[in-house]
Parts: sequence; C-alpha cells; structure tokens
Amino acid sequence: MRTRARASGARRLAGEGGFTIVEAMIAITILSVVSVAVAQSIAFGLRTSGMSRQRLAARAAGEQQMELARALNYDSLVLDDASDIPYDADPSHPDHWVDQGAQTFDADGGGPLAPEPIVRQAGASPALHHVQSPFVAGNTRFEIYLYVTWVDAPVDGVDAADDPDGNGDGVSDADGQDQKRVTVAVRWRDLGTFTWHVERMSSLFSDGVITYHESGGSASSSATPSPTPSPSPSPSTGPGGSILIAGDGTYTTQTQVTLTLSSPGAVEMRFSDDGDTWSEPIPYDTSTIYTLPSGDGTKTVYVRFIDDEGDTISEDFDSIVLDSTPPAAPSGLTASSSTGGVNTTVTLSWSAPSPISDVVGYRVYRRLTTSSTWTQVSCGGSGTTCSDSFKKQDNYEYYVVSYDAAGNESAHSNHITV
Repeated sequence: MRTRARASGARRLAGEGGFTIVEAMIAITILSVVSVAVAQSIAFGLRTSGMSRQRLAARAAGEQQMELARALNYDSLVLDDASDIPYDADPSHPDHWVDQGAQTFDADGGGPLAPEPIVRQAGASPALHHVQSPFVAGNTRFEIYLYVTWVDAPVDGVDAADDPDGNGDGVSDADGQDQKRVTVAVRWRDLGTFTWHVERMSSLFSDGVITYHESGGSASSSATPSPTPSPSPSPSTGPGGSILIAGDGTYTTQTQVTLTLSSPGAVEMRFSDDGDTWSEPIPYDTSTIYTLPSGDGTKTVYVRFIDDEGDTISEDFDSIVLDSTPPAAPSGLTASSSTGGVNTTVTLSWSAPSPISDVVGYRVYRRLTTSSTWTQVSCGGSGTTCSDSFKKQDNYEYYVVSYDAAGNESAHSNHITV
C-alpha cells in the first residue's frame, strides 16, 4: 500500500508544469522589449510635456511685458536705448530681423510684414527697454526682447501719397508714423534637443483720436480733431487678445488648421493673411477652423477682435510653417541575420536619401509574411542602421522611410524579407 502511494505521488509531481530555461529566456526577452517601448513612450511624453510648459512660460512672460506696454501712454511707447539696436547673425535670435544700418525691424520674422522703422528715444522715461532681464523657470532660461516700430497705415496713403496729418489731429504722422507696433520676443533653448525656440507676440497702438477715413484716402478737411488725445494706447481698451495656430505648433502638413483665440469683451473677429486685407467679421469664438494659403513656407494669421460698438479692442498674430512635401526616400535596404536560441537577430542598413537637407530621422516598419499588418519597429541602432529580433520560426518583411520635422514620411525604400 505504501509503495503504491509513493508511486502515485511521483506521477503527480512528474505531471506538474514548470518553466524551462528556454521559456524563461523568452519571457525575459519579451519583458525587455516591452520595457524599452514603455521607456521610449515615457521619454517622449516627458519631452512633449516639457516643451508645452516652456511655451506656456514664454507666452506668460510675453503677455506680462505687453501689459506693461499697455500701461504707458502713447508718447511713452518708445525704446530708451542710447545705442542702435544690433543685428544678430544667428537666425534663431530675434535681433536677426533687425537691419542695424536702417534701424528697422521685421516684426513677423520673414513673414508678409515689411520691415518697420524702430522707435527709439535715448534716455526716455517712462519707456521700454530693448533687452529685458532674463528669467529662469525650472531648468530653462528665457531671454526677453522688446521692439517698438512705426506702422504706416494705408488708409491715409502710403509712401509719397502719405497724408502728413491723416487723422486730422494737428500732429504730423507723415513718413508712415501713423501707429506704433510693440513686439515681444521670448527666446529659450530646449535642454533635450539644444534647439532654440522663439515665442513672438505683437500689438498695434494708436493715439486714440479720430480714425482715418476711406481706404486709400485721407481725412477730410472738416474732420474735427479730438481736443485731448487719449492717454491710453489703442487698440488696448480691453484685455489683450491672443491667437494660436494648431495648438501653438511649429509645423503643419495641412492647409486647414484650428485657431485657438482669446479676447475678453470681443463679440466679433476678423482675419488676415497679410495684415492688410481682412475678412468680413464673424462672431467671436474661442476656436475656429481656418484655411491657410497654399504652398509650403511660413504662414502668418492676423486677428482683430471687435467689441459690441464695432471698435477693434486688440490684435495679435501667430505663425506656423506649412510643410506638405515629404522628403526623399532612403534606398539600398539590406539585412544580415543570425540565430541564437529561439530568436533571430537582424541588422538592417540603408543609404540616406538625396537630398537629405530636410530629413530629421527614419522609421522602420515590418510585417509577418503571413500577415497584412505593418507595425513600426523600435530600433536599436543609430543613423542608417536598425537592429531587431523575432522568433526564429517566423519570417518578416521590412521597409524604411525618412521623415521631416513636420512629420511627413517619404515613400518606401525597397522591401526585404528575412
């Protein structure tokens, strides 16, 4: 009886399941792959969150400087710098858009606005100063630059046809000195990519007297000037307005974008692609769909917010780069493989496309030869190589694409099966 019991117990032990060394290695490999993917996702999320915080901090700093400008009267809206505003050869620096000889500034950084004369009065007080003290938020250092420029309003004529007193207030506004534009540029460097970023915002100010008459003409001789110019700059009778294109994105691949808008007190808004030709007013909303002009390049959208009396209470603009053209495709995809244990390890190599100027990286895709579903490979490697592994009994087909800063993907490289 005792012998049969021992034999029965031995059979039960022999029938119980357990992990073999091979199965344990497979489990560890799967956990490693999943851990790498999770780590990459977390890192991407942290980078994206960090960039959003940086832009919000830059935007808040710019709005604060703009509110300080709005607190000044119109005559005090000048730069108090004694020296000429310098030109900077670095395209990421706001001073790159300064013409030091002519002392002009391009407020939208190469957009449709023409360069405008800088308004500077050495030692003026109160006034604005070109270079503000930098500040640090988290680990990021932000630089702040202010510009004040003359704006030639086209409604009283431009250039030789400019009316010396277009608004009939008895003060000459010849040579394009109709309004003033205050531009704030906040610059910072992303510590992850070491890339410079600039957040710009701009607002127009006038002396608050009678507005110009019909477009392209001048004020009539019977216009009655305001006896006392308003001390408050305009448009700034209410809180400032703002516009963001595509969630404050840097690039878009589509001409149709979402605008995020804000202007307390506004009941209508108008838009422009060039700052001169404006759309008909539409009801104010905090979000609207807008179609950018076609053709790759920097696009700027201007907005005017209008109150219930039909007056413009604030203005703003934002820019984004439209890039709908994919980069060239990589070529010459090859593979070498080796088998160890239950896995096959494959090393993929390819040649960079020509031209490569707009390529910022590559993406590798694979599918089981028994499946029609393609998935992106989390590569181990750099440049134009990629390492991948899979069960040795499987076969995979691969291809690689290049992509640009906007996210456009190229055509496929040649396909290869391993």
